[in-house]
Amino acid sequence: MQGNPQTLCKVVTLLVPTSLSATTTLNNSSPNLDVDTFGFAEALIIIGQSDAITATSDLLAIQFKETATAGSAYTDITGALASVTGAAVAGPPATGDNTTQVGRIKLEGRKRYLSATLTETGTFSGTVEIVVVLLGRADTASTAQSYSFNVI
Repeated sequence: MQGNPQTLCKVVTLLVPTSLSATTTLNNSSPNLDVDTFGFAEALIIIGQSDAITATSDLLAIQFKETATAGSAYTDITGALASVTGAAVAGPPATGDNTTQVGRIKLEGRKRYLSATLTETGTFSGTVEIVVVLLGRADTASTAQSYSFNVI
């Protein structure tokens, strides 16, 4: 592998594994945090979902947002909506437990902070997690990734 991943990428949990039931909205607040994308070229978004969405009245929608100042004035990122109802797959898979969806956002020309709003309606009862992997580090001032372990 060329280069050191520790200096080329950064992994951040945008939404810690969160249990959802009934109607839930998480909007740019704990446990849903901002991700500082300063110095990186793109964001790889990984959405993990523990349970299937089965009822046609269920909806799980994750809208990614951006802001120039952490914690305020969020705007939707056009085209960065992951959603699904029990009737049609258009985002997180409707069937099957322990599913994962991956998305990508080019960061050039975007605002510095990335966040998301998660809205769940209906009877879905499961856990959702969002992890962001920042890639293409172009600025040496951005924070390098630390490792929990390192096997060489």
